[in-house]
Amino acid sequence: MDPTTLVYGLLAAAGLVGADAYFSSDTIYLQVSVAPAFEQKGFNHELVEAFLVNELQSIASTDTILDDNVIVPRKDRPLSAAFAEVVGMTDALQSAKSKFGINDTQLVIGVVVDSVDGVNVPRIVATANKINSKPFSVALPLDSETRIDAALFDAALLTMREVDPYITALYLLEKSDEANEYPTEAIDLIANRLKRSPTPDHSSELAPLENLKGVSYLFSNDTSAAHKWFDNALTSDPKLEPAKLNAAFMLIQSGNLQQAIELAEPFSNYDSFGQSDDGLVSFAANILLGVAYTALSEFKAADGNFERAISIRPEDPTGYFYWARSLMKRGQMPEAEAAYRIAERNTKRVRNYHELAALSFWLPSEVNGRVQRRTDSLPSLQEAPSP
Repeated sequence: MDPTTLVYGLLAAAGLVGADAYFSSDTIYLQVSVAPAFEQKGFNHELVEAFLVNELQSIASTDTILDDNVIVPRKDRPLSAAFAEVVGMTDALQSAKSKFGINDTQLVIGVVVDSVDGVNVPRIVATANKINSKPFSVALPLDSETRIDAALFDAALLTMREVDPYITALYLLEKSDEANEYPTEAIDLIANRLKRSPTPDHSSELAPLENLKGVSYLFSNDTSAAHKWFDNALTSDPKLEPAKLNAAFMLIQSGNLQQAIELAEPFSNYDSFGQSDDGLVSFAANILLGVAYTALSEFKAADGNFERAISIRPEDPTGYFYWARSLMKRGQMPEAEAAYRIAERNTKRVRNYHELAALSFWLPSEVNGRVQRRTDSLPSLQEAPSP
């Protein structure tokens, strides 16, 4: 037995690996220090530590439909690390973590005051080490105009950009929705991370970010670039569900309806497979199928898909809106207007899921028309998005 396996076995036998929660999550272990000058202003160690844990958790808990590890920020030191240090086996512990796929991050954040040429220069400094990744550091200068809480938030955000760029991009997309702003920061993060990635092209590790890259192009209605990146994501990981449904979304937008149906159909009953995505994959698939069958004037099939979508998420406006559009196409205006009114009532509860284009943007009623970002107000039933 090699030393790496031995130290891991010792830690497991002692119950220390379980105490670190290594098998269920990635973990950020946080150490905080605060300069006395800031302690005197009320930003003591406990307050800064609690604020950072809260901000890290807020970002890390962003919803994703992918079956990804949950990042857990913790302020207590990992027991296994303390044990390994006592017995002089720290290097072996790090090797063990790497071997067994453990991705904890040691994060040290200090609110410090340096003296430069006799002048006090306050800063927030964050340094982190993550298994199988290069260490990184960030420094944020503080001046009389800087709010400490805002600077601590920036430190948490910069840290999460490095620790988990995918979750952080989703978090930034959510924030842009709340502010009804163009998601410049999220788009830049996705582009920069793909550019910096040491992973070869068409790797399954890159596929989720490539899928988000495709979604990012829809904000500027560059549908050809969006479709290209969805196809790239599928080349990298042919099993990536959001990329398949996003490719189907683009095929409907461009009028390739039968191809879209073939991509989306396998997911129409996917919620019955015991997935943990709250039925979002199946919901989006049935929406896309209903829209495609409506365009083909196969209304019985469309009704079945819309009914199934609404049964999965009856509080969501999406199913009712597209069903109203479908009913209008066949001349059933009273029924169309009734469905549209339900969709309108539900728009206050609309929430975008940016991994899925169908749950972030409205499809146009015309081939090659403009997609429209979903907000808390619906497109007009009579005047759907047009080219």
